[in-house]
Amino acid sequence: MLIRASKTMAADQCRDAAAFMADLGVACPAPADLAFGGVIGSVLFTDIVTAHTSPWFVDQAALVLADTRPERFLPAIGQLGLFRLYTKRGSAQSRSAVGTRPSPEW
Repeated sequence: MLIRASKTMAADQCRDAAAFMADLGVACPAPADLAFGGVIGSVLFTDIVTAHTSPWFVDQAALVLADTRPERFLPAIGQLGLFRLYTKRGSAQSRSAVGTRPSPEW
């Protein structure tokens, strides 16, 4: 799966993200140093679970993800949820389209 950054980030979201990252001991980049409105990474989808020991598990079900990787920025229009990403030629994008791994068989 490709990871897409939102088109914008409100000031309060920047402050909340910086505080969250500070609690983890991680420095938060300045908003001007972040990429918005496109693909920024990829991840492998490995499972769907209804229970998990992760502190991130907070709902009835969750995706299990592995092997996260940064990718070359690719401007892309997004939407909420999972969706297919299309090139200007109309073909579906995949991980291989941004340069790292073979595409999944859809």
